[in-house]
Amino acid sequence: MVGYIVRRLLYILPTILGVAVLVFFLFTVAGEDPVRVALGQHATPQRSQI
Repeated sequence: MVGYIVRRLLYILPTILGVAVLVFFLFTVAGEDPVRVALGQHATPQRSQI
């Protein structure tokens, strides 16, 4: 049982790494600031401040 749990935990590592690389790649390709996209075309600097 312990071997099964360890094996499953080891399978998680490449999955998490793969998802992180995929998300990073998608955000890099998108090339736009997500805040500007959410605020729309007529965004002002005051509205984009958090």
